[in-house]
Amino acid sequence: MVPFAWTIAKFLFKVVAPSVPEIVSTVARLKKQPLQERTEQVNADARLCELEQTVAAQLQLIEQLTNQLQTVQRSLAWALRIAVSGLVLSCIVLGILLLR
Repeated sequence: MVPFAWTIAKFLFKVVAPSVPEIVSTVARLKKQPLQERTEQVNADARLCELEQTVAAQLQLIEQLTNQLQTVQRSLAWALRIAVSGLVLSCIVLGILLLR
């Protein structure tokens, strides 16, 4: 019975022994992984803050451009009204001159 147990133990040692360095490296990698994940999380948070600031700046720029476009639109509307009024007055004057 004992020689059979030694045979099983030798077989298990032959099977398990080559994978011990791999197990050790996997455990070391798993220990480093939370640190890397924390570093990645910090980097992601910093990047997210940068993106939020960029979006806020772009939103402010868009609001300024919208206000400027509204001002230009009002100016063009006044210019159109003045031009149409001038056209109407010139047509009236031309009509008066031709009907004399």
